Amino acid sequence: CLTAGVYESAKLMNVDPDNVAFCVLAADQEDEGDIALQIHFTLIQAFCCENDIDIVRVNDVAKL
Repeated sequence: CLTAGVYESAKLMNVDPDNVAFCVLAADQEDEGDIALQIHFTLIQAFCCENDIDIVRVNDVAKL
């Protein structure tokens, strides 16, 4: 199952973290000013670390 979006991904990871292979966090420069989004990224990273889920960070959505 592939899930896209910060909120949808967070919901899925919360329900069934054992079935999450890895998490891709992609953000553009314009997203850096979005405080709410940055808080969600931080919470997702913490959740991934606690549940041994690998994180792939991409700093430019176009690179995906």
